[in-house]
Amino acid sequence: MGKKLIVGASGNVGKWVVENMDNQEIIAAERNVKKFIDSDIETRKLDFLNPKTYENIFENVDSIFLMRPPAISKVKKYIFPFIDKAIEKGVKRFVFLSLIGAENNNFVPHKKVEDYLIEKDVDYTFIRPTFFMQNLTGMHLQDINELNEIIAPAGNGKTNFIDAKNIGEIIAKVLKETGHEKKAYSITGPKSYTYHEIADLLTKKLGREIKYNEPGIIKFFFRMKKRGFNIKYIFVMMAIFLTSKYGKADITNNNFEKIMGYKPDNIENFIQRNKNMFLKN
Repeated sequence: MGKKLIVGASGNVGKWVVENMDNQEIIAAERNVKKFIDSDIETRKLDFLNPKTYENIFENVDSIFLMRPPAISKVKKYIFPFIDKAIEKGVKRFVFLSLIGAENNNFVPHKKVEDYLIEKDVDYTFIRPTFFMQNLTGMHLQDINELNEIIAPAGNGKTNFIDAKNIGEIIAKVLKETGHEKKAYSITGPKSYTYHEIADLLTKKLGREIKYNEPGIIKFFFRMKKRGFNIKYIFVMMAIFLTSKYGKADITNNNFEKIMGYKPDNIENFIQRNKNMFLKN
């Protein structure tokens, strides 16, 4: 049996995949290998922008947890060659972190990766989560802390949120087990919310008023561009927010519980757990 290569092993999802695996059965694939310097986890350098880094990365690897770095939108140029080399070196299985509804959304790069893995006829498993709760402590955090606002062009549409921790747990389980080949799982949290409701939850938990500010899609684009986000990343985010606005992200199922045997965490607990991150500057 080969090892499991964990792409982005220190990231929002990857760190929870690692947390739920035996250190001796995984290899961390990181652009900065120093992130695991104090660990007994074997680490190999991976930079999708530099194909030389994956010439020898697949030795003793039979399965890969694959995620697309947010900054990479040109998957044909940067992700497909990685997949090709992995297959050439004998990798049989890919567990890919996709996106809820990716199979029907030609605007997101996740669909291109899914289609390519299907075309290659490998043993794939697609994990398609809804929005991560970590968006609140990531892309929205500055606005929440500095402006007391959550800003998103999502209208009054409802969005389902899942904790990245739960996604890491389910990916680890799928990597360890057989029976998930050629399958795709849409994974949701327990409930959907409008951004007005998210703002109300933040207000209640933080003890200060947080408002939902819905800019137009053009205004949102220039706002994100001014803050230094990659343009293609902004377009992906715009496409995702529009799925919320038009009711396509209001999806709730029990697939997580079916696979894991317990319920996913809720957003109230997530906010409470990360309350110290929302301290007003």
